Amino acid sequence: MFVLLVASPCLAAAQSTSGAAIEGTVGVAAAVTVINHATGQRLTIATQPDGRFTIENVPAGGPYTIEVRAPGYAPERVEGIMLVLGQRYRAQLTLTQRPIELSAVTVRGGGTADPIMHPGRTGPEQVVTDSAARRLPLLNRDFVALLQTTPAIVGTSVAGSNNRYNNILIDGGADNDFLGLSRGTGAPGGQVGVRSLPLDAVKE
Repeated sequence: MFVLLVASPCLAAAQSTSGAAIEGTVGVAAAVTVINHATGQRLTIATQPDGRFTIENVPAGGPYTIEVRAPGYAPERVEGIMLVLGQRYRAQLTLTQRPIELSAVTVRGGGTADPIMHPGRTGPEQVVTDSAARRLPLLNRDFVALLQTTPAIVGTSVAGSNNRYNNILIDGGADNDFLGLSRGTGAPGGQVGVRSLPLDAVKE
């Protein structure tokens, strides 16, 4: 019996490359920037969580600078790196922890109190200026009609209350219909359309 032994040749696979490679580790997750000073090209990548990084197909030549930055660490850099075709350059970088100094934040209170959250406010309130009073088309020039510019007032009823509970003050003095004879305004003389003062006398 004949046994034929044939030795199979080992095929060596060749890898072609069009540039160089830069790899390394920095110990922490960071941003790595490679700068080619000959062309001005910048390439920034993020490392793996353990700090490892690899940049393939880096054009041969240089000089190159490698910069590494991470929050809470002082930045590191390696300069003057020259690469040749097919080279795998390994960067050795160690980041040092550094306290981060934050810029100061100044908070100042406003000089004008919030009209909505004012502690002395107990109900709906709105100020109508004299210029707005002159521009608004008011029937019979009645200043009581200015109340309709407030959303909480309907038919001279403030916040849903009966108009007999309205309290109208003119320069701090009460101008109310104490007998309850007015027609839905709470102002005296409402039945006959009498006005306590002309609209032109209203400042706000």
